[in-house]
Amino acid sequence: MKTSEGTKKLGEIVQVEAKSPTSYVVDLMTSPEQKKNIYEALTKSNLNLNPQINQNTIFLTIPKVTREHRENVTKSAKLKCSQTIEKMKKIESKAQRKAQEAKHVSEDVVFKTVQYVRI
Repeated sequence: MKTSEGTKKLGEIVQVEAKSPTSYVVDLMTSPEQKKNIYEALTKSNLNLNPQINQNTIFLTIPKVTREHRENVTKSAKLKCSQTIEKMKKIESKAQRKAQEAKHVSEDVVFKTVQYVRI
């Protein structure tokens, strides 16, 4: 969540207590000025949450995970994974090129460096 001091986790700003495996209470007594920001962060998250505000307390009920939600999370994870693999390949090839273009380094060192980067 974004605050005036930067990005922080919810547990660093307020007290979060689990009432049951699917029900949580967010106590805003320590920072009631963050009520609006916390509410917006919870509703804008892709967790399908419907927070209920009661003075300085937010009640959260975690909905049961649907098949559609699991499939969307899986697709998202696969996409992020493939993007990361592509970035890693670009970094690897850049490091290889740099090592091969170095004139003051022996071929053995270049070969070992390339092998080390691939691992």
